[in-house]
Amino acid sequence: TSPFAWLRTRFYYLLIRLYFDQEFSIEEFTRGAKQAFSVVSKLLSQRKLDLLEELVSAEVLQVLKEKISLLPDSHRDALAADIDAIMYTTEGDVRIYYDDDG
Repeated sequence: TSPFAWLRTRFYYLLIRLYFDQEFSIEEFTRGAKQAFSVVSKLLSQRKLDLLEELVSAEVLQVLKEKISLLPDSHRDALAADIDAIMYTTEGDVRIYYDDDG
């Protein structure tokens, strides 16, 4: 990532720790993100889309249902990502969003 993006990301980490979650850890967050990616990818590869209802939004689930039905079995099977096979991660776009309540 660019130095600007790296600096911006670190700034947001600091804000998260100061104002929202004093125990926030990027390492723990990254472990959780890897686990979530692995779980979702395995459910997709097994076409267990009903189990994704609690994990993704209704809009995303609808798109996934449409797209997964178009894939050949070999491509669908290749979607499964084992958590130990994830070798590299990087923070892409860390930001803070507020809901209607602030």
